[in-house]
Amino acid sequence: MEIKIVERGDKYAKIEVKGEDHTLLHALQDEALRDENVEYVGYHIPYPLERRGIIVIRVKEGDPIVALERAAKKLIEDTDMIHKLFLEASKGA
Repeated sequence: MEIKIVERGDKYAKIEVKGEDHTLLHALQDEALRDENVEYVGYHIPYPLERRGIIVIRVKEGDPIVALERAAKKLIEDTDMIHKLFLEASKGA
């Protein structure tokens, strides 16, 4: 995965994510939308055969990159919890 900030303003950022598709980008968008400070977040895949997406985020206050980082950290925490629960469930099977 490669991440590049394409555009950046005070409350706005446009980020290119290479090597990923809807699976990660949709989860990241969904998590970012839970943040009350996020005014808008969306993504698109410019060309469907290329694993590359563009995320656009706008926040009410603060740094939009930090808001996206918070969403990514929360996704990692959730994924770790799911992994832990699967391990516990498989021990009993």
